[in-house]
Amino acid sequence: MILVEIKRPSHELTAVDLEQLETYMLIIEKNSGEKYTFEGYLVGRKISDDLKKRLKFRGSQFKVKTYSDLIDDVKKRYTDFYKNLKN
Repeated sequence: MILVEIKRPSHELTAVDLEQLETYMLIIEKNSGEKYTFEGYLVGRKISDDLKKRLKFRGSQFKVKTYSDLIDDVKKRYTDFYKNLKN
């Protein structure tokens, strides 16, 4: 299951935001009765230094991105996609 938490454009991402995403995962698992493999995305304006340090202790299922990172990723993916369509 993929969860995406998008914060307001002016928001700096913190460890509290990551904990909120984890809470959503716990709630889903508890109420669904299923055991999911989760991938969580957290998107905001900037990633706090504290959050960057804490991410090294979290599993790879957490992806933290700025809006700029997200836009750059999408541009790259769709540029490659459109190139392949033309061929």
